[in-house]
Amino acid sequence: MNAEFFISKSFELKLKRKIMRIHKTIFVAFLALGFAACSNVQQTPSPSETLKKFIEASKKNDVETLKQVLSKGTLKMIEQSAKLQNITLDEALKKDNGKTLDKTPEIRNEKIENETAIVEVKNAATSDWDKIPFVKEDGQWKLALDKFQEQIMRKALEETKTSDMNMPKIDDNVDENADEAPKNSSTTNKKP
Repeated sequence: MNAEFFISKSFELKLKRKIMRIHKTIFVAFLALGFAACSNVQQTPSPSETLKKFIEASKKNDVETLKQVLSKGTLKMIEQSAKLQNITLDEALKKDNGKTLDKTPEIRNEKIENETAIVEVKNAATSDWDKIPFVKEDGQWKLALDKFQEQIMRKALEETKTSDMNMPKIDDNVDENADEAPKNSSTTNKKP
């Protein structure tokens, strides 16, 4: 019995070692698969990174990159403008040539909310912080200059309404009697 007990204990130890090796192999395989899966997943650039990519592409006249970072609505807006000028979308995208961007503007306060985002950009001309909108299309952040133009138009309209409200009102009754001569005037026409 001692020999039998010793053989079964020896066999049991060998079996446990084999099982441990199998577990280790499976664990290492899953770990390797996990790393491979993580390395194949491409990181989506943030709205701020997309803005920087747009600025660099503008400076380099890189039309293909510009098309990649601009929203569908923005590309449609630029294309409509290009048609009015009898030029192509590509020509319109090249037109600015990045000349308006001497240096990369200051960027702050990136705020992401679901499929939209805002990045504040310092306006070099006014020193104000403009809120530049972004939309997520096909899993990528895109610069929504069409939305930015809408913001500017809305703000201009509101400012116009506010300035109209602050203008003095013209009284319609003031002009009614402007043709009549004063009652105490010696030039009053008397009937014969």
